[in-house]
Amino acid sequence: PSWLEGIWAQTVATVEYGIVVSMAATPLGYDETELKERRRQQLRVAMVARDPADLEPLRTAAEAAREAGLPEAELQQANELLRRLESDTAPVTFTDLPLQEVERLQQASSREEVVAILMQCLYLSPDNGFQTEILAEFYYHVFMFGQSLKFSAEKVSSLVSVMKTLHTSSIVEDRLEENKAHELLELLLQRHSRQLPPLSFGAFTEKEAQAVREFADQHFFRYYAMHNFIFTQRQEVSISLVDTRTVPAVLPLAPLHASFEVDPGEVPELAEFNFGNATAVQGVGGNGTTQGTVTANDTHGGNDGNSQLTALAPSANNAGGAASRQAPAKIPQEADAVSQAIDAVIAERLGSLNARFELPPPA
Repeated sequence: PSWLEGIWAQTVATVEYGIVVSMAATPLGYDETELKERRRQQLRVAMVARDPADLEPLRTAAEAAREAGLPEAELQQANELLRRLESDTAPVTFTDLPLQEVERLQQASSREEVVAILMQCLYLSPDNGFQTEILAEFYYHVFMFGQSLKFSAEKVSSLVSVMKTLHTSSIVEDRLEENKAHELLELLLQRHSRQLPPLSFGAFTEKEAQAVREFADQHFFRYYAMHNFIFTQRQEVSISLVDTRTVPAVLPLAPLHASFEVDPGEVPELAEFNFGNATAVQGVGGNGTTQGTVTANDTHGGNDGNSQLTALAPSANNAGGAASRQAPAKIPQEADAVSQAIDAVIAERLGSLNARFELPPPA
């Protein structure tokens, strides 16, 4: 094709997932729009990167897209993926423990001094309580393990950072299962036991890497469930239901039984009203007198308080046989006043209530 005639120098070609990606200097046969579109397509192909082998093709595609003038908004996702791959694949030597801090640790003369330096470098806050104490104790034993093997400064730094990455990823952040945590440890040791820059850094020998595996089995994976339990965030929430009413609730009805009935005459507070007392009535019949019992029948209607008393008397010493008489009687004045007061209170309380149940007048 004619557009190939102007291409000069150095073409980088990579084959990823069956696709050939070609990134070259600016071809003379392309205008600016075509060049941007070509670099955009190459960047999309390179963004399938998932492992360390894909790191360099992604970095090359991002740099070529930037030189072609693609906006930063389109490059942002590629840059984030590139940074994540670099952080996941880069060696951790001297990342948490710089050389100067490792030398301070190796020169420390007491356990307390070593723990203080580790807490400062690994950002362990005393505010976290027993979690910080456990981590400080764990990293102290990691450091002392490196000292027992007479590790150099870079090996001590690599060892502490490898164990910190293992604990943080498997326990705190991702909460991995134990077999996945073992796989993560193997990946970290492979990255630090082979000299293949920039993919790996040979900090440990194979023998030293095996010693680190055994240490992790004895001091980390042996207590894996305990670490998971300690760093599990647990919150207890107590929920209770509260019945908030706009109108007060109606009181429950109390059952009434015949055993609750009392004789008013036996109640001291009602003695002055003489409710239901028998009244003796004398009747004349024939040649003698008759003693009878008076029964009060309440026949009053309204508020007049009057009632009729009917006296029934059996025959006595007269020749005329049985005699019955009716004698009118009145409730005492005090009882009549109480009855009227009760009626007035009931009418006052129920008067407005009855009005609420009345149907509105037809329109």
